[in-house]
Amino acid sequence: MLAIPLSAQDKTAAIPSMEFVMARLWKNFSMADATMTGILRTPSKTYPMEMRTKDREILMLVPEANLSVQIAFSSSTTSVKRGDGQGRNLKALTAREQKAPILDTDISYEDLALSFLNWPDIREVGVDSVKTLPAYVYDVDAPAGQSAYASVRFWVSSQYFALIRVDAKDKNGQTIKRVEVNGVQRVGDAWVVKEMQVSTFHPGRTSSKSRTYLEIRQVKVQ
Repeated sequence: MLAIPLSAQDKTAAIPSMEFVMARLWKNFSMADATMTGILRTPSKTYPMEMRTKDREILMLVPEANLSVQIAFSSSTTSVKRGDGQGRNLKALTAREQKAPILDTDISYEDLALSFLNWPDIREVGVDSVKTLPAYVYDVDAPAGQSAYASVRFWVSSQYFALIRVDAKDKNGQTIKRVEVNGVQRVGDAWVVKEMQVSTFHPGRTSSKSRTYLEIRQVKVQ
């Protein structure tokens, strides 16, 4: 899979302005008041979980692990809080704390928060397809000390204006984490994840060393 650079295309016909794409992407973060149930599945354990959405806020509850994670998405600064299994005692996480994995999964707090969307100087790369879905491709570098990654490349579906793939890279440009959306579903007016696969890589390797799946199995709109 190789993104076609903008210089090799008719820019105006092939890809809309980055401002337009980002605005449509952020529009999908305005979610319905809904309760979604599903699982977090690692190679060794499966955690039942619940996700509650309202506008740009997600509250993920994992009662078995006495854990909750609240994400309040914003195009300027997204906040991340952690609490108990009932969503109580929520406390904001620092940038350093957000680098840590959630339980024993491949998903870190900053992965779940999509923190890279708040980084400055996002750059257009070109167009591509992910599992037959056409997409716009962008790169962005992490601000110093703010992330476990040096840079991120991400793919936005040109049909749904939703993220469908994210490659997080180390300082040498090697992919060390990959987020792939295997299915989306419409909840209210927004497209949300139905199944997401998060893989961790040794730098320079093409096969993952571990994978975690987040699966939404039932949705109830309030």
